[in-house]
Amino acid sequence: PEARRVKGSLTGDIRRHTVPSEIVGEREIMVYLPPGYSAADNWLYPLGLLQDGQNIFDSESAVFGVEWGVDETAERLIANQKMAPTILVAIYNSPNRIAEYTPFPDPEHGGGEAPLYKHFIIHELLPFLEENYSVSKLPEERAVIGSSLGGLVSLYLGWTTEGVFGKIGALSPSLW
Repeated sequence: PEARRVKGSLTGDIRRHTVPSEIVGEREIMVYLPPGYSAADNWLYPLGLLQDGQNIFDSESAVFGVEWGVDETAERLIANQKMAPTILVAIYNSPNRIAEYTPFPDPEHGGGEAPLYKHFIIHELLPFLEENYSVSKLPEERAVIGSSLGGLVSLYLGWTTEGVFGKIGALSPSLW
């Protein structure tokens, strides 16, 4: 699949892809590549998957116009040798966010489709990333990160995918 470079409030080498999925439908992702990254590198990079991807790098796509600034922070930390060069993937959510990010159905809010989202991550997204980028397969070099419902699904992914993710960032998870 062709990577498209994007503009906006982005810092560094960030590429956009539309990942085909038979499980959740097409999904937009943005891939941050650390300074010096080359597909010809003979080593593999740590990987971070971030939920609610439209809010991660770009204020133009962020829900309330305020991005997390992960790209700027990663650039600074990598340059100061406080963070290993890491590939960061922002996974855009869908209109089906509540259902996809919740592992169990709630009588009031619905949901319960996180097992399908997990299937997408494990069987479609990770193979796509492994095919197109030099990403590590070691659990200790893979993280899932999110806030609110994104934090909930990150907890779920980390807990239920033994041997896949060794790090979980669950910021203020929605634990109704």
